[in-house]
Amino acid sequence: MRKLHYLIILGLVACMPWKVACANVLITELTGNATTGEQKPVTFVTFLSEVRNGQDFELTSGARAVAVDLASGREYVANGPGKFRVDEGGVRAVSGGTVKVRALSASNLPEVKVVVARVSQAALLMRSLFKPLNILSSANTAVLTPTPTLSWTAVDGASAYKVRLSDSTGNTLINEQTQVNSLVIPVSAGLTSGRNYLWTVEAVDENGPLSGSAASAQFSVAPPETVRLLKSIAPQSGASFSDRVLYAAQLQEAGAIEDARTIWKSLANERPDDSILKKLAR
Repeated sequence: MRKLHYLIILGLVACMPWKVACANVLITELTGNATTGEQKPVTFVTFLSEVRNGQDFELTSGARAVAVDLASGREYVANGPGKFRVDEGGVRAVSGGTVKVRALSASNLPEVKVVVARVSQAALLMRSLFKPLNILSSANTAVLTPTPTLSWTAVDGASAYKVRLSDSTGNTLINEQTQVNSLVIPVSAGLTSGRNYLWTVEAVDENGPLSGSAASAQFSVAPPETVRLLKSIAPQSGASFSDRVLYAAQLQEAGAIEDARTIWKSLANERPDDSILKKLAR
C-alpha cells in the first residue's frame, strides 16, 4: 500500500555567487515514494525534509510530487517513474518522468521553516494553562486584522468578564466588562500594524473575581505587506490540497499561528493517518 506524504521543503541554501537565483522549493504533496537520487544509503523524502538546490530526487512508478518554487511562484507537478532535479530553474526532469508547470498568483514568497515539535508544544502549553478559564483566540499569534476577536472559555458561575488590552508600553487601550466569552476589538482602539499587544481576561461574579479564573496572552498585528501577500495566495473555494498546504505554511511563517492551525486541522481531517499534520493541527 502506498504511503501518502506531504512535504514542506525548507528554504534552500548555498547558491553559488555566479548563480542568478536559488530555487526555494516547497513540496506540498507527494503520493508514493521519493528518494534523494543516488545517495547511499537511500534517503526517503518525507514531510519537512529538505531538498537542496542542485539536488536530485527520484519518484517511483505512479508517484506524484507537487512542488512550488517560492521565488518564481511556479508550481511543478512531477510524475514518476523518473529522476528530477531542483535548481535555479525550478524542478525539471533529468531522466524519465514528466513535469507540468503552473503559475501561482504570487511570487517571492518567504522561505518556510515550520518546526513541528515547537508548534505542537506551544499549542499543548496553551491548553494546559489557565484552568478553568482558557484563552481560545488571539494568543501568541499574529493577527491579520486590526480588529481581532479575543475569546476564551466560559466559566461556570461567572456573571461577567473583565477584559483589559494594553500596548507594549503599558498604555491601556481597552478596559471593559462583557457578559459573553468573546470581545471584538473596535477600530477605535487604534491597533497598529507591526505592534505587540497584551490582553488579560478575568471571570467575576457578584462578589468579585473568581479564584483562578484569569488568563493573559499576547498577539501582534501583521504588517500590511504581509497581509497583502497572504491575501494574494489565499485559496479559493475548491482549492487543491497543495494550494492549502502552501497557504498554511505561509501563514505559519508569518506568525499567524492560529489561522494556520485552522487550515492544518482541515487538512488533517482529510488525511487522518498523517502524524505530522496531526501535530501541526494541535
